[in-house]
Amino acid sequence: MKKVLMVSAAMAVCAAGSAQALELKPYAGVGVGSMIMNTSVTGPASSFAQQKYLPGFFLRAGVDLNKNFAVEFRTGLSTSASKFWPANTAQMPANFTWGNKVRNFYSGFVKAQTRIDEGRIYLLGGLSTVDIESTITSSVNGSMQTTNNTAYSIGVGFDVALNKESDVGIEYLIYQMDRPMNSGLPAGNQTTYTLQGLNLLYTHHY
Repeated sequence: MKKVLMVSAAMAVCAAGSAQALELKPYAGVGVGSMIMNTSVTGPASSFAQQKYLPGFFLRAGVDLNKNFAVEFRTGLSTSASKFWPANTAQMPANFTWGNKVRNFYSGFVKAQTRIDEGRIYLLGGLSTVDIESTITSSVNGSMQTTNNTAYSIGVGFDVALNKESDVGIEYLIYQMDRPMNSGLPAGNQTTYTLQGLNLLYTHHY
């Protein structure tokens, strides 16, 4: 998490400072939505992929550095979702269910933004640390693994002002993990995750 905060803050300050004078205006808010988890497994016997929709919630706080740039930090989690797979998938000897959830995540973003009438469109870029829990349940054996990974995170969003202090908006994010992760499947199966987020936001400006 320290790496996420330091890198994101440094990038934002450099970007804003090179563009115009700083005009610091803090804000905070919440977000709700769905994390779309795409999982790809490559093993010695077979390969397969699955997609799950994980409802999630997060808190966010940031600072508008000027009218074009901001830095923002987030923390949140998701609920769990599972999928059934037949025996012999990924060398599993019996039918099993594979469940996942995001136990927590921390993100640091640089935000480039521009006003359009009463709305604002923005781009996000930064780093996230994501703690993914993977649970395998079957009649023969089961396991639970928790793996923390760094994700390169980008997104786009649009918000509109409710009044001088408050905005509501929508955004789309991609979290690209930087390495394979331990899923709890038998040895030899390599698992990679990609997360996407579709979120609704509320923001209060101070």
